[in-house]
Amino acid sequence: MAFGTLLRQYRRAAELTQEVLAERSGLSVDAVSALERGARRAPRRITVDRLAAALGLTPPEREALIASAPSRAARRPPRRPASAWRSRRR
Repeated sequence: MAFGTLLRQYRRAAELTQEVLAERSGLSVDAVSALERGARRAPRRITVDRLAAALGLTPPEREALIASAPSRAARRPPRRPASAWRSRRR
């Protein structure tokens, strides 16, 4: 299940509005909304941890939410080694 879908499911199960979840987690309402809609698909681990705590998730639910969040590193292009940069400057 996609991160945003699972986040929305947990929020609704906790009977919280986006506003209340945002306040409890220290995020903005816009950030919560963007995560649920999939506009922001790779949240930082600290963000996922804050959301899980604010939602009062059980350990298995927390792990499911973490597992559903794509890695930010997976979205970045590979870094070039320093040697590649040095050889281009010569």
